[in-house]
Amino acid sequence: MTPWHRPLRLLLLTAACLIAAFSGQLHAQEGGITEEKVEVTPVTADQNISKRLLNIYQAIGGLENIEVSTISGVVILEGTVIEGESAETAVALAEKTEGVIFVRNQIETSTEISGRLSPLRQKALVLWQTFVKKLPLIGLSALIVAVAIFLGRWLTSREKIYTKLGLHGMPAMLVKRLMRLLILLLAIALAMELLDATTMVTAVLGLAGVAGIAIGFAMQGIVENYIAGMLLSVRNPFELGDAVEVGSRKGTVVRLTSRDTVLMTVDGNHLRVPNGKILKEEIVNFSRNPKRRFDFAVGVSVELDLVRVKQLGISILQKIDGVLDDPKPSVIIEELGDSSVKMRFFGWLDQRQSDYLKVRSESIRLIKTKFDQEGIEMPEPIYRVINQPPASGENRSTASSQGEPSFEDTDTGKDLDLEEAVRDEIASNEETNLLSKDSTQL
Repeated sequence: MTPWHRPLRLLLLTAACLIAAFSGQLHAQEGGITEEKVEVTPVTADQNISKRLLNIYQAIGGLENIEVSTISGVVILEGTVIEGESAETAVALAEKTEGVIFVRNQIETSTEISGRLSPLRQKALVLWQTFVKKLPLIGLSALIVAVAIFLGRWLTSREKIYTKLGLHGMPAMLVKRLMRLLILLLAIALAMELLDATTMVTAVLGLAGVAGIAIGFAMQGIVENYIAGMLLSVRNPFELGDAVEVGSRKGTVVRLTSRDTVLMTVDGNHLRVPNGKILKEEIVNFSRNPKRRFDFAVGVSVELDLVRVKQLGISILQKIDGVLDDPKPSVIIEELGDSSVKMRFFGWLDQRQSDYLKVRSESIRLIKTKFDQEGIEMPEPIYRVINQPPASGENRSTASSQGEPSFEDTDTGKDLDLEEAVRDEIASNEETNLLSKDSTQL
């Protein structure tokens, strides 16, 4: 044995001992990790989850009767609740809890009458307590609204304000209503702010907007007539008592309402025309200009001296009471027919003093009478066969033997009966008249 063999053996033995010691320590450590994994830590976690959820449910009203059990991260909820929303809330809270893998919902909704009434009693009690606490604020809010209503009525009763602004009839009425509505809305908004109910006001305004759109479509015709009435009142195409023609309808204006215009016909009947139709139709106002022209046609023989006929017709029109000298009457030759010459006679009258129909009627009567006396033939619209020429000096006319026409007994004055009926209708207060000065009263 060599001298270095002994140290070598000692070194190997020392190394073997160290390896054995290290291996033992390693096995000991591995055995400790395994024991930590199989400890009752999951059971403790399940208990913590159940305890945590029970504490939460006890703090939330309506979830007190829920029982919680947890097995390996699976939460089982049992018990009864008053409302289905409470069960959904319990499930949502359990799902958000850390360590929960799955939630099994076995909660039932209670159908007992006492259980269902209990929350209502509690809510009623809470509402009553809230009402008592806010009673001073409610009184102040009611006072604000009452003052706003009084202020709106006071402002709308000040007629001088609107007269100075040049507002009459429907425009003044519209401004008054808008002013009252604006003041009332501001008062309600302030009252709701005091009661801390602005959220409800926003919801109500949103609902009102949607309802307004629906009502607008449903009441399109009424809204159209209302706006048309406002425009007619502003544009003022006619006044009370004016004789107008709207399309094919004629009458005297007696009332303008927010929906229609009332005309009185010459028969004394009421004619209601929607404002929207009046705004779209052509309007002829016969009363805006006091002077009005009338005309009528007369057919005379083609063999007559037309210049003489014209002069005779003008002289007759100038003598009629009610026919104005300025503008002067006139006659034109309108058409040459097969058996006659059509002549049209024109004259002017003052509607403030004379009636249109009467003046025209008297003019036609006197022209016909004078033409008959002067031998001016007005042939029928037929063809006649003449077998022999008339004898010399024979009067070819069929003139009347009545003599000169009378110009003294003619009645061309205004129709007082119709005027009186119109005045009575205007004076009646059955409905608001937007053309009268009193129509601004609300």
